[in-house]
Amino acid sequence: MQPEKVKRSPKRVFVNDVDSYASKYIAKLLCECTDADGDDEEVTSDHSGAAFQVVGTVGEGRAADGPDVLEEYSQPDRKELLSKLMDCDVVIYNITQHAVHVEEALWAVSGESGLVGCFR
Repeated sequence: MQPEKVKRSPKRVFVNDVDSYASKYIAKLLCECTDADGDDEEVTSDHSGAAFQVVGTVGEGRAADGPDVLEEYSQPDRKELLSKLMDCDVVIYNITQHAVHVEEALWAVSGESGLVGCFR
């Protein structure tokens, strides 16, 4: 008798600046991961079988290339950004390209945002 497979809901992952070169490929990689447990299951564009739902910020007047990102947030204020981060299971900050991303990432994990209490 084979063990019953349980369909897990995808993890919601926040990636900052998903329209930048590096973050775009981080998001693409995450979107290509499936919850197929090693089965050769084809990934479809409607996110069925996806292990992750990727959401993230984009620069003013820009959009992420491709359909990989589920939701894009254009320059949210800190209150709105915190709300979006709290809805995610995983938060990834790419701080390699702009100094402002370092400041934003530090704010997100500081006691000032309140997000630090959510870490396990």
